[in-house]
Amino acid sequence: RKATNVGGTGDIEDAVPIEVRGFSLATVVLFIGAALTVFSALDYTVFSAAGTGFGLGGLTFIYAIPVLVLGAALSYAELQPVEIKVQPDADGLFEKLATPTLKKIKNDVTRHRYGDDAHLDSSLKALGLTGAGRYPQLKTIVESKAPNGELQFTMLFQSRDVPFTTWSDPLKIVACDRFFGPGVWSEIFKYSSQDRMAALRLTTGTKPTESKKEEEVAATEEKAAA
Repeated sequence: RKATNVGGTGDIEDAVPIEVRGFSLATVVLFIGAALTVFSALDYTVFSAAGTGFGLGGLTFIYAIPVLVLGAALSYAELQPVEIKVQPDADGLFEKLATPTLKKIKNDVTRHRYGDDAHLDSSLKALGLTGAGRYPQLKTIVESKAPNGELQFTMLFQSRDVPFTTWSDPLKIVACDRFFGPGVWSEIFKYSSQDRMAALRLTTGTKPTESKKEEEVAATEEKAAA
């Protein structure tokens, strides 16, 4: 896998030839292993005693244990899909305004992953948002509508090992603009001090000037107060 080069010239993640969506592969494998184990035990004891056994108890047991071990390994290495929250006023906005990069991000984090340290781990590493070999964990994505009608794509990371001072470095904003662009601009803010949550917001369109940005913030606050 690879991350986008700073400048927005690469891919967020490599294309995956087979994607698992809508169910957990680990759960399926564990279920198959458990079913084989139960069948093996019943065939060897209950069915054999009643004279109706299939004589396959020993054979299925040989396969059941490796399947259970594989399922347990997949379960341990599994990353759950990220929760997507869409604000009522942003319904359908993603499909209309999302850039190819935003679509790749959403596609990548809304499926089960196996063997990765975190969702978007290679991207976080490229941006220097890691600490002692540990990665911030992407917990939720919130889709909302900006005051000017653009799409706001806010990624909420639990960042226990990366201090917010690292996130809030002005150079990180510049790097994120280039990394996730073109067509979006970045904001980073502290979402929850108690839960160590940092927010990385990508907004479509052109980055506003400071005065324009202050007007939009004021409009957002007025809307919230109403």
